[in-house]
Amino acid sequence: MTKLKIRKIILLSLDAVLLAVCIIQGILLNRDTTKLFKMTDTPDEIHIYNQGQDINLVFQDDKWYVGQNKVEASQAYVESLIKAITSVRAIDKVGSVKNEVYIEKYQLDEEKCISIVAKKNGEMIRSLQLGKNGADKRQTYGTVDGSADIYLFSGSLRGIFDLTESSLIENTDTEETGDVDEETIQAFLGNINDLEVEQQ
Repeated sequence: MTKLKIRKIILLSLDAVLLAVCIIQGILLNRDTTKLFKMTDTPDEIHIYNQGQDINLVFQDDKWYVGQNKVEASQAYVESLIKAITSVRAIDKVGSVKNEVYIEKYQLDEEKCISIVAKKNGEMIRSLQLGKNGADKRQTYGTVDGSADIYLFSGSLRGIFDLTESSLIENTDTEETGDVDEETIQAFLGNINDLEVEQQ
């Protein structure tokens, strides 16, 4: 076999390898990494654990109540919270809680994360653990429904659930609602509505 033929074979082999690499890169770039977690039922209990503070919401007699004394909550506010957890969009998977490095990196330890559990007739239908915000605060790192996978979620979920009991009480002044305000909630829900249109 002449040197020319050997050189030709090598060049053709390299071309084939480069073509395979380009095809694989194209597949990876075009792959949709988003995932939508939909809650199929409406909760009658919502428990929020926010850095040492337990907030309990219960639905009785067609109204939502908050706290041990069962003070009437802002119904519209609670409905906004329910809508926020009904459709949770994961943009990307970034790690696992099985690795302590990721727990610290995304602030998913018990002292820093916000935990949400929604129940229906005593059975859990949604759980979220929310860590730190994304770079632009319009995204949140966290886990969903007991999975060990850590996702980057679309929307300021942490901003929405970083609340207090007083912020949920009917007619509470907006100045007492901390980081959560109507603009934050509506901006997040707008993202959810846009996603639902895309899914249809």
